[in-house]
Amino acid sequence: MIKKIIFSVMLCAYLLPVNSQTATDWQSDLRYLQQTVHSKYNNLFYNISASDWDKAVDDLYKQVPALNKEQVLAGFIRLLALFHIGHTQMNTFGLHQGSTTLHLSRMPYGLYCFNDGVYILTAAPEYEKAVGGKVLKIGSMKIGDAMEAVRPLVSYENEQGFKANCVFYLAIPEFLKAQGITDSESQTAVTYLKNGKEETTVFKAGGNNNIFSMTGLETPAGWAVAKKPVMYHCGKRNLPHSGICSTCPKQKHYTFVIVLP
Repeated sequence: MIKKIIFSVMLCAYLLPVNSQTATDWQSDLRYLQQTVHSKYNNLFYNISASDWDKAVDDLYKQVPALNKEQVLAGFIRLLALFHIGHTQMNTFGLHQGSTTLHLSRMPYGLYCFNDGVYILTAAPEYEKAVGGKVLKIGSMKIGDAMEAVRPLVSYENEQGFKANCVFYLAIPEFLKAQGITDSESQTAVTYLKNGKEETTVFKAGGNNNIFSMTGLETPAGWAVAKKPVMYHCGKRNLPHSGICSTCPKQKHYTFVIVLP
């Protein structure tokens, strides 16, 4: 059979859309992943030993027949996250496109971790009232517990890396269900605090929410957003976003901040 797993030089594994995948197919791909890691990427074993990683592979291999396809996918993602190397991860963006039997949707909100908690930074226009709210619960799970529930899926090297990336998994309903955070892949209730009042909004998943974001700060066209750029004077001129001012002798960095209502 043609393997569904391919690798780039960074060991970013791309799972290609599949129209049919049996338990035996998944197990075959799992062994292919294992063999490829050992033969081409054995320098990955410095946060986890090869024997411990192989044990995790064997455990998933045995579980596959009893799992649904989303749970198997989550299992593959967990295996690569065990290396705890930021760019070593399963790239699932292709599964947000088209109609296949293995398809991921996304919730119509964007979350962001600040020092004092997780906030709804952006949302589709019909959910604008929730924008700027501090998340208290996703489904029936407290936000801190929900973050811990997706931790095994997140590839990260430090806690800041985890906080930056966990919010993407908290917006994918298939993973919310696979990790026991919600019991539905079609909608998710989010409880948040805004203007001193606790409220709950039920967000409905959809394919039109599938955007790619490098930082979590990008806003889809038409979405409501709880941020505004604040000009930062680098010494020569006012600049509206992050980067380096080429006109400054010392090449000073400048930035913007996010202001929540």
